[in-house]
Amino acid sequence: MVEVTSTMGIDMTRIPDEFSAMIGKHCNGKMVGEYRSLTVGFGDMLYRPTSKEPNGHRSEWEIGTYNAAWRIVQDDRVLLGSMNPVEDNGELDTVIQTIPIDKIIGIEMSTKFDVRLVLSGGIALDFLCASSDDDELIHVFGPNHFYAEYTISEDWVVSKSNQPLPPGRIPSGA
Repeated sequence: MVEVTSTMGIDMTRIPDEFSAMIGKHCNGKMVGEYRSLTVGFGDMLYRPTSKEPNGHRSEWEIGTYNAAWRIVQDDRVLLGSMNPVEDNGELDTVIQTIPIDKIIGIEMSTKFDVRLVLSGGIALDFLCASSDDDELIHVFGPNHFYAEYTISEDWVVSKSNQPLPPGRIPSGA
């Protein structure tokens, strides 16, 4: 079962059961991209062709956000955050490469608005809702086309990445 905790009385049964398969997986990549987006990969590298990368390999599990605020913390201090003052995203990416993210040991809904990945070494990665817009806060891609995303209004929606989203869902960036 997924290790979940709560400090705010949040019902932790909302975390999809499928996430338990990523617990204990080691980080195999991390990247800050356009608009301060963040992607962190865990597990094995798998052959996953896409229209943009027909010969592409991706992490077994990829967790990220396109537009939510995020921060990486350790020992009560912020190591890096999406709001760090930088000239360009490349500076954020350079710093994240120096942070020793090893393996994922838990997932928490710290509030209705925030998701925390608990990592080894006392490190945590927080995805923080800092907007009144109800776009996805966090997305998770996994093996066998697993896809999940979290929005404040709809909670976790689990589907397949190779199929249309459930009725009423609009893909991010559309």
